[in-house]
Amino acid sequence: MSVPYALALHEDFLKTCLDLLARGGRCTKSQADRAKARLATQHAGIEEATGGTFVPDLLAQLDTLRLMRNCMIHDGSRANQALIDKIASWTASTEAAWVKVTKQANCLLQSALPRELWADLVLEDLRNAEPDLEGESLLRKARGLARFHYGSIRLNDDELSAAIVRL
Repeated sequence: MSVPYALALHEDFLKTCLDLLARGGRCTKSQADRAKARLATQHAGIEEATGGTFVPDLLAQLDTLRLMRNCMIHDGSRANQALIDKIASWTASTEAAWVKVTKQANCLLQSALPRELWADLVLEDLRNAEPDLEGESLLRKARGLARFHYGSIRLNDDELSAAIVRL
């Protein structure tokens, strides 16, 4: 599931929550509608209507994903200042939670995906960065990329060579 799709589902869920809060008399319909206008304001609208609070680290991560999506869609996949500022404002616990989740996802993927796919991903990454490489220099660079970015997979030369032939 892509980030934009996941955020759209989350946004729809929050809008439904705000509608229920208005129906339940915890806020006016116009307050709910104002909070529903943007994903960036929906959590605050729910907090205001309920008197509760969301976990700050999780909100920071979600807001970062929202800004990443905006960069993908509106800024040609380049980080804009809002995203840079958001990441710079992370607390140590926000960063630690982000790293923990990404490490868990990475561990799950390592064992679930076939080695052939991992080798193909190395070559795809390399060809995107340096499309003119070929021959021994291509294999040498693939080794380095695999060791640096895919080290825990421990791809060997045979697997990388086979990926070069496939791609």
